[in-house]
Amino acid sequence: MLCVLTGCSRTPNISGTVEKRSVTGSEDKAEKSSVAGSDKLLKKDSMIVGEDISEDQIGKFYYTVENINYDAYYLRYLFYVEDGKHMFFFEERERKDDYGPTTEEDTIAEAEFELSDDEWSDFVGIIKGGQVRTRGDNPEDGGSGPWTYLYWSGDEDKYQEYSFKFQSARKEFEELCEALAEKGSPEKKKEKEIKDFNAAAHDAFEEFVQSQFTQISSMKESFITVRDDEGIYYTEYPPQLFGLVNHCFADIDGDGMDEMIICQLSGDDIYENLWVSTYEYNDENGEVEDTDFYEYGENILESDDGNTFVFMYEYNEKPVIAITTMESYYTRADGVNLVFKALTYDGDGFEELGSDEYAGSDMEDPGFADTLKECGVDIEWIDFIVDDFKKVQEKLLSVCDGKLITEIITKTDDMEYDEEGYIPETIYRHVEVCGYE
Repeated sequence: MLCVLTGCSRTPNISGTVEKRSVTGSEDKAEKSSVAGSDKLLKKDSMIVGEDISEDQIGKFYYTVENINYDAYYLRYLFYVEDGKHMFFFEERERKDDYGPTTEEDTIAEAEFELSDDEWSDFVGIIKGGQVRTRGDNPEDGGSGPWTYLYWSGDEDKYQEYSFKFQSARKEFEELCEALAEKGSPEKKKEKEIKDFNAAAHDAFEEFVQSQFTQISSMKESFITVRDDEGIYYTEYPPQLFGLVNHCFADIDGDGMDEMIICQLSGDDIYENLWVSTYEYNDENGEVEDTDFYEYGENILESDDGNTFVFMYEYNEKPVIAITTMESYYTRADGVNLVFKALTYDGDGFEELGSDEYAGSDMEDPGFADTLKECGVDIEWIDFIVDDFKKVQEKLLSVCDGKLITEIITKTDDMEYDEEGYIPETIYRHVEVCGYE
């Protein structure tokens, strides 16, 4: 018999505090018949399950974990006997990005069903050898558990605080409960399927990256830009700058299953750009398949003072991949270049959520910040009018709770130029490429 509890009229006590034992009529008879024989046992400091407490005396067994602090969480497993049937109940609650205690509104999975004889035997076998002591101070006064209690006929509401004989027994108990929860709850079954899928996908992604991509060999490089006799500038980029910068896994289409995001610098000795690509795992054939790529900008390595970075954040409950460039020029030109691109992913490819660009030196509000706000990044134009682009980046990531994936930082140390034409003979450049977990 399986009963998913949403909407059920009968629900076991599932509050964060362990309930006082309520003995049914049949349990009451069993208790009365065993109390006399238990008087001698109750003089002991503790009882051993399987020796002092028989299987027939077991009434209810509670296992509870609860965090009432930030990212509040609650989990209860309950084994109990009702009308001669061996039953299992569980409930899981979650309140992300908020404090507890949780309530029934935070429930993400629950179920109650009758156990088979083998399942009940597995449970009893695991708790055998464990000790039951007199209840001490209220465990809910601190910590997050787990708290374990055994209610049994003859305990006199006193000998109820349970501890496993070995740590391995507790682990075995938790594994049994997880398996039973998956069996009884569609939510837990789906959660297990996604967990298994992502584990296989991550392994396949890592193997794919190792076989198909070349990691850049240098995260820091220096190079020069030279002006020829006709006034045309040429830059020869070091080849060791090109290749895979970073890769990470995230569910960017909202189906619970992770995709892989690849960031790489592509180019040759005179051309460069940044590519952001997506890959998915096909669990039917075990293959990794590319789904889309986004080619972002040129000349991101040639600014005199620049910061280009890829980051992720969430807007309207959807993951967003964003690319931002902040550059200033004082050699061949005079001014600032700002670029913002926000992308979402629907499982087939990228869709542009928003895009804007500013280039100039007057730094008058062009509506650039408004575009970012429309994409869920609540930043003001005045935040961009600073000398340190790193501070702008920190502000931007802070307002949207963004996660940095890749960053490319450029500097120029030759500030001597023709003040009339901004045309130095040689520009000495430095670049640092960073990938973040």
